[in-house]
Amino acid sequence: MSRLFSSGSVLGASGATSTATRMASNFRKVTHCIFDMDGLLLDTEKIYERILGDVCKSYNSPYPWATRMRVLGTTEQRTVSIIVNDLKLSCTVDDFLKKFREKQLLELGGAPLLKGAERLVRHLHQHNIPIALATSSGADSVEVKIKNHQELFALFNHKVMGSSDAEVKEGKPAP
Repeated sequence: MSRLFSSGSVLGASGATSTATRMASNFRKVTHCIFDMDGLLLDTEKIYERILGDVCKSYNSPYPWATRMRVLGTTEQRTVSIIVNDLKLSCTVDDFLKKFREKQLLELGGAPLLKGAERLVRHLHQHNIPIALATSSGADSVEVKIKNHQELFALFNHKVMGSSDAEVKEGKPAP
């Protein structure tokens, strides 16, 4: 009997993939799906890095790697608070936040979808699987980022924006 080895599965002469079949039967059917937005659906992380770096530079400060890692996934308010305090900037959190939001509105409108994002969202929608968006971004920021993708984001059943939703008390990883 001839056998082929491919991606960890053994194909017998009949071509049946017993390993793949067993693996598929171990998974439950997807019933709901919750998506983050930045870095998962939209390619915004580099844009954010540049914006935050530019605002730091306007206060004569670099935007070091360690600080970048600390702010990933946090709400806008928490991000700005960490940056201003860690870097001991010569501004208030509110001043930095104002500059940050102004630059966001100017630069995030062209954020492209990440590869495969649209296909996955449309697949789930076509199979009547409820989908939701849960992001640390605020409503104004979300509207700017999705303006070129209105049709796709209209497919979402729910949207929660951590930086502007009063019900969200803590950012990641708390929710």
